[in-house]
Amino acid sequence: MNVIDPAESAPPKPVRVAGRLSLGGEVDHPCKAVITSPDRVVITAAELGRAGEAVLCRLDGIGLIAGHIASPTGTGFTLIPDLCDARRDRVAARLMWLRNGIDQRAAPRIVPLHRTVVIRAAHDMIAEGEIDDLSKSGARIRLLSPPASHRLWMQGLPVSVGKRFSVIVRTEAGRIAVRFHLPFSDETFNPSVIL
Repeated sequence: MNVIDPAESAPPKPVRVAGRLSLGGEVDHPCKAVITSPDRVVITAAELGRAGEAVLCRLDGIGLIAGHIASPTGTGFTLIPDLCDARRDRVAARLMWLRNGIDQRAAPRIVPLHRTVVIRAAHDMIAEGEIDDLSKSGARIRLLSPPASHRLWMQGLPVSVGKRFSVIVRTEAGRIAVRFHLPFSDETFNPSVIL
């Protein structure tokens, strides 16, 4: 007699993330995505698009996904991603990582050889910083700008740290902690990494 474990036959838990999308190369618009697999993404956005239209989405924790609209809905559309096998595997791994809710604070940390970094936010906000430590998913950075400007760098503020899109998750006296939208892979996480 074959016994089927209900947990094995249950569909994967959907992952919900925020992001931005571009229809036909136009200006980015905010969106939300519900992802059940690398092949099915439901997008909620003010910009709806038409069936067959090309879409480029940058989804927090997942990365850049190009695809086309399969079917518009009243609040968005279903996106069919155009992924090669390697990219599909990477997206599947990120979905599993997000579903499992790994505690990133327990992750190994390094001090990179290249510690100086530029932090940028909207409205031409720029600051120089020095990386205190770095994990695959984020960094702790000492701000080198004058102390009066430190109050501008608030929790929840989207920033780029070097070339990595991030969000500030904590502020301390003269320091910020950021979470990267895309964590480093095992292959790229080492002391010689440059943000």
